[in-house]
Amino acid sequence: MEQVFSIIDFCSSIAALEDHSSSLQDFIAKKSKFQDTLASATVHGWLLGLGDRHLENILCSTTDGAVCYVDWGASLQYGSHELPPARLTRNLLAVCDPQVLESRIQDLMTSLRDSHKLYSTFIKMSFNWMGPEFDEKFVYIQNILSGAALSWHITRTVIEKSERKDKKQYLKLLDQVFQDYCKKDLYSVLEQVSCLLRHCTDPRILSVTRTNWEPWT
Repeated sequence: MEQVFSIIDFCSSIAALEDHSSSLQDFIAKKSKFQDTLASATVHGWLLGLGDRHLENILCSTTDGAVCYVDWGASLQYGSHELPPARLTRNLLAVCDPQVLESRIQDLMTSLRDSHKLYSTFIKMSFNWMGPEFDEKFVYIQNILSGAALSWHITRTVIEKSERKDKKQYLKLLDQVFQDYCKKDLYSVLEQVSCLLRHCTDPRILSVTRTNWEPWT
């Protein structure tokens, strides 16, 4: 993560927060809110397979710095449109401290895994109307919450089942990027989060992400 942050220039997102801050304290508060809500959006976006996270589907409040996803119609996609499970591109990361963002995501994942039965029930009630289509995707959610899967495992499974063009090349790329993650029955929160962050920021993955997603921004 630190290597990723070291090459990122401060971009429009942090400039916007600065322009709408009345003081240094106000800016610090907005930056903290930005990081907290971005961490939450990242975790829940990944957990629910929310694709299509181009810039027009992410809003940031100039009042308090909060990040909000819009257009949840692309839920339960899990890599069927783009490889990154969440958007953590340069203009978002420029506002964040790497250790703080990673810590926030770890805390959220720990809480979700500790209360996985309650959260699983809530998700099942929310999406049960989808029928068999949801039942297939619900397995991915359960595997994430139980620690049985990493982000790239789910993306790989979805691509394998798809009729996606050049899917062999995509699978080969994923295997290369995550070759140091050994197959296990149970993964720690630290392993899940480190894999998720690499999945969202690795240049090799971003380089093959569709241009409409604007992965360079």
